[in-house]
Amino acid sequence: MGTLDDLVGVVDAAEGFLDDPRSYLGAQRVLQVAVESLSSTQAESLLPWARESLVRISKKAVGATLDVALLTVEALSRRVVQARVTVAEGVDDPTRHILSEYATPAVPDLASLKEFLVSKPAGLCFPLSPARYATLESHDVAGMFSKGTPNSYCVDLESLLALSVIKPPEVGITEFSYIPFWNTLIHEAIKGYLQTSVPFTFDRNTNCETQTLSQLPDYVGYVGALYSLFRGEEKVVRGPGNPKKELMNKLVWVYKDVPYLLGYHARGPNVTFGALYHGGGKVQCEDLVTVDLSSMTGRVRSQLILFNLGRVLAGLCDLCSKRNEISDTFTVQEVDSEKGGKSVVLSGYSVIKGYMDLEKAKKVWNTYSRIQGCPNAEKCHTRTCPRKRKRNDPDEDDRLYTLTFTPRLDTNQQARPVPELLKALLHVSSALCYAHERGVIHRDVSWRNVGLDLTSNQWVLFDWDESCTSPAPCAAAMLSGACHAPEISLGPHDTAVDVWGLGWLIHTSKVTLTQELEELRDDCLEEQPKARPTMTSCTDRLQKMFANLDG
Repeated sequence: MGTLDDLVGVVDAAEGFLDDPRSYLGAQRVLQVAVESLSSTQAESLLPWARESLVRISKKAVGATLDVALLTVEALSRRVVQARVTVAEGVDDPTRHILSEYATPAVPDLASLKEFLVSKPAGLCFPLSPARYATLESHDVAGMFSKGTPNSYCVDLESLLALSVIKPPEVGITEFSYIPFWNTLIHEAIKGYLQTSVPFTFDRNTNCETQTLSQLPDYVGYVGALYSLFRGEEKVVRGPGNPKKELMNKLVWVYKDVPYLLGYHARGPNVTFGALYHGGGKVQCEDLVTVDLSSMTGRVRSQLILFNLGRVLAGLCDLCSKRNEISDTFTVQEVDSEKGGKSVVLSGYSVIKGYMDLEKAKKVWNTYSRIQGCPNAEKCHTRTCPRKRKRNDPDEDDRLYTLTFTPRLDTNQQARPVPELLKALLHVSSALCYAHERGVIHRDVSWRNVGLDLTSNQWVLFDWDESCTSPAPCAAAMLSGACHAPEISLGPHDTAVDVWGLGWLIHTSKVTLTQELEELRDDCLEEQPKARPTMTSCTDRLQKMFANLDG
């Protein structure tokens, strides 16, 4: 059984994360296990201490180290809520029943959206314990809450209200100090009201000072774990910048049938919720309702708005799923802080890749510089090569080195039937011819690195991260396996590995091949590199096949 002394000791030790984030994550896991083992009485006494811990952690965090602090704030909040619920053993909790009946998905038209957000569905009322209701009654103008009986009230909802509406996270004077406040009073509230509907997760951009990541919103809410239908831009009360303007400027409209997205722009505790839509050739923002979250009345009033926002987000998610929409912002790959590697974020028509290792980022940037102007290849738009950060940078060790690329590609499209396959192979071979002329080999040619640019209808070879100059003097152990040329993991290799890759594309195309394509495949997949044709020869043969399609 865990004790409060055990938990306090874990947190005190864990605050060393400002020097070593990984050790803190380990301590956080211990903390979660300890909280789960608390008795009801201990859970009750844990709440005040937990609040103090959250405030202390959030105030110490700066820069990218805040990412780790936020993980802890949210994990600890969830554990405290779970522990708090155990106190109410034997209480009949109607929260889920009420949500299943009233939190129905809806997509009102833009003209009626404002009225929808501030209107309480007929019959909606959450019963609270008498003591909790007494705290909120004078502020509940909409009549969203009522006094329940001692054995029947919304325990889940009370836990959410206790950690947000009644006693929200304290704030300082910096934007970072407000993040737990915004997270708890906006994201966690919507998530609580969506609990019987769809998953609701989020990403935060706490590296806005870098040019590349400043393109990403401060906050993105993913509905159904896929669609970025809710976003926010945040500033302190007297901070520089225009959050409403940033909310519009950072959104690239990629949607076909979605009438609008939802979002908010905040100045400290003053939050304006709005609808983002495409009109007049650009993204517009229509402000819908503003709340002051610094007051109890404002926080209680916001509950109905957030409840209805959740309903609209669920409706938009259903619409996206039915219409096969793509998401403006989406995290494809998260960086592994222990194994290294890179993160990949889709944002509008761009792809933002973040590298933990400076030398890797520099190598990638240099490769794309050498093949600048290459047809049918991903293009890097970061103008300067990444450099080592200043020694006094507090986030020197844990911030990513980022590069921006275009175009954003559809990697789910398949090159079928034979005419489309020939087109894709021609586009890939033309990119490789250009690179080979400049002494660069891709080394990882496969369908997972080929995508269709829906804007130009061109096939594009991307992810040149494992490329190098030719000839390569030594083996590339990380590229071993059946989908790479046999010599690549054995020793020196050259442009022939990309010819083998072209053959692999043909072999794995899942298309009934013509005799000419079978012959080209077999020639490209020759075991001996010198027996393979050149990329120029492959391109010539593909061009003849394509020209003969109509013949």
